Amino acid sequence: MPEIAPIIVLPPPKTPTDQLRLESFKTLSRLQLILEFKPWLDFSRDYDRRRADSPYFLLWDCICFGAPLNTLLELLGSPTPPHLSFQVDEFDFSLSVKQREEFFANFIQRVQALESQGRLSFGEVLKVQDFTAGLSAGFSRVRLLINSLWPYKR
Repeated sequence: MPEIAPIIVLPPPKTPTDQLRLESFKTLSRLQLILEFKPWLDFSRDYDRRRADSPYFLLWDCICFGAPLNTLLELLGSPTPPHLSFQVDEFDFSLSVKQREEFFANFIQRVQALESQGRLSFGEVLKVQDFTAGLSAGFSRVRLLINSLWPYKR
């Protein structure tokens, strides 16, 4: 793996409920079963400065890098634009929040396209701020949407 620049981690919601922590554990457990997603979780676990043993923090940190979200939609047949397509070993984890917003906006756009095509059920309405504001309500919406992608329809 290349030399790693300082990793920028978005601040998670400060006071998650016990329910949000439990639901984060469930979501993380599902994501760990996806071979293509596992490298993103491994990187987050191994190189994140927070190094907390909390499934809640691990899920938050991994998702907030932005690029891992592409993996989930690619499994549903939604191709990632080339300028946003990265493997874990080539991704710049020191991207600013402003740069990550492009990943979040693209994820939201692609989910909406899959919903319009009938390939996903209509569900949570996300905004970029759900990823960046550090609020429990926003994180809950993101987590619920990720859960709606399961089971993957290949």
